[in-house]
Amino acid sequence: MVTAATVANAAGIAPRTKHYVLRDEYGIAYDGNRSTHVLAALQRSDRTPDLDHAVRIAAMGLYKAFTTGRMNIHLARRVREQYSPYQLCALVARIANEAGPDATIGYLADHWINQHADNL
Repeated sequence: MVTAATVANAAGIAPRTKHYVLRDEYGIAYDGNRSTHVLAALQRSDRTPDLDHAVRIAAMGLYKAFTTGRMNIHLARRVREQYSPYQLCALVARIANEAGPDATIGYLADHWINQHADNL
């Protein structure tokens, strides 16, 4: 079972982190808001090498649902405006734990996340 702390530690996020900016090797910030930066970091094995495959798939599925407009509008608003970086890590951990080891990016983005949007 993956915990929020495990996911957050892998990305260098503390419980009180308010701002998170993902930068490239030259120090230039990526486009997007803090939610996009956190989810992008959790997808990248070079930035978060300690995360297992299920967590990375959960991050990719959440990112895909969020960025392609597939996500329930109320959940998308919470992800974009209300969740702190640590809470996003907790959300990814929860999706990884509850969706199961056989979940795919497409299944999470197209079905699972929206089916559970009211509880996430």
